[in-house]
Amino acid sequence: NGAVDGVFCPMKERGNLRDELLIAYETDDPVENVLFQKERLVRVNAAKTAFRGVVFERCTFEDCDFSGCDMRKAIFRKCLLVGCDFSGGYWNGCTLDSCNASGCDMGDSRIVDTNIQGSQFQYAVCWRTRWEDCRISDTAFTEACLNEMILKRTEFYNVDMTKAELMGTMLKGIDLSGCTIDGIAISDSKKELAGAQVNVGQAIALARLLGVKVV
Repeated sequence: NGAVDGVFCPMKERGNLRDELLIAYETDDPVENVLFQKERLVRVNAAKTAFRGVVFERCTFEDCDFSGCDMRKAIFRKCLLVGCDFSGGYWNGCTLDSCNASGCDMGDSRIVDTNIQGSQFQYAVCWRTRWEDCRISDTAFTEACLNEMILKRTEFYNVDMTKAELMGTMLKGIDLSGCTIDGIAISDSKKELAGAQVNVGQAIALARLLGVKVV
């Protein structure tokens, strides 16, 4: 069972994703309150589809187009989302748990009250993504494009950002002390780091990045 926008809704036992997407395309209705398990889609166009209270478990989506999708209270659990396009989307109250979203594109998206945990976002693109009231933990954004993001009341814990690009992403007030930020790429002015919270080891490494000689 599930609740969407505060309203209790019965969850269907299981659905066929291809059928549900076709119905949504023909009727312009959202896909809602459906459990999808072990579905596999490759290069499927699901752009601008609305999802409400759906659960994806152990699903595989490869190079699929979810651009402009409206995701509300959607749960992705142990899913493979490699190379998918989620750009320009809206996420609210969602969860991504133990997913592999390497190389996916979430650029220009707005992500609100969403929890990401135990997941892989290596090489992902989050350019100009807006994060509000989100929690990201035990997740890797290694070598990801995180440029020009907007971070509002978003928490990072044990997040690996090794060699990620953060140019134009203001980190003021963001606690990175429990994260890995080795080799991050920022602008020449280093303005992104102003007001960020880091631990002692990180401060020493960042001092070198800023051209300060530590003795």
